[in-house]
Amino acid sequence: MVALFVVLTFVLFIAIDFFVLKSQGKEHPAFMSIHVFDKASIFFPADALLAKGHMWLKQMKDGFIRLGIDEFILKATGPFTLTALKAEGEQILRGEPLMEAKFGKHSVLFRSPVQGVIGSVNKNLAGKKVTDPYDTDWAVTFRPIENTNQLFSTMKSGKKATEILKDEFNRFKDFLSFHSGEPELAGVTMADGGNIVEGVLNNFNDEAVKDFEQKFLDIE
Repeated sequence: MVALFVVLTFVLFIAIDFFVLKSQGKEHPAFMSIHVFDKASIFFPADALLAKGHMWLKQMKDGFIRLGIDEFILKATGPFTLTALKAEGEQILRGEPLMEAKFGKHSVLFRSPVQGVIGSVNKNLAGKKVTDPYDTDWAVTFRPIENTNQLFSTMKSGKKATEILKDEFNRFKDFLSFHSGEPELAGVTMADGGNIVEGVLNNFNDEAVKDFEQKFLDIE
């Protein structure tokens, strides 16, 4: 009877905390869902090409090429807002800043892996977080001003693209270990073989995020 009373008291306290935090627009830790980033969760669409700097390209029927951010970034940073740094009709050179992603208090730049003219900017991204990077949350379309065969020959698709992303997962684990000696801070769940909690990059300082940009978003 005493044990039951203790349990009910504990549940009551959690319920009170839950409603107080809900009224403040916050989430109670006991009810938070944690998503794990592991190799098995890595996906890359069969009809796209993986470019350096964690971007994907897809040839469209109108002759333009659609470009977006791959899912690896979403899992590393958690949902982010994406802003195009070039307007429709503007020329973009390879290596120029093309998009800025903001997550938490951090931001990173994505540089264009191609040379071309911006055809359209995804207006659906305005004021929302990217959650579906391979479909509705693409970034821009562009018309290439270079040989597309030569352009596409430097990119990977299918199984090879997936293997590259899995290698990036291993590299990301090493990156986290380097920047933090504490697995809990890094978001690494060592008990299940070293998986990573999605959005882990939010736990790090600006210096580490800048290092992530240099090491993972470089197009060279």
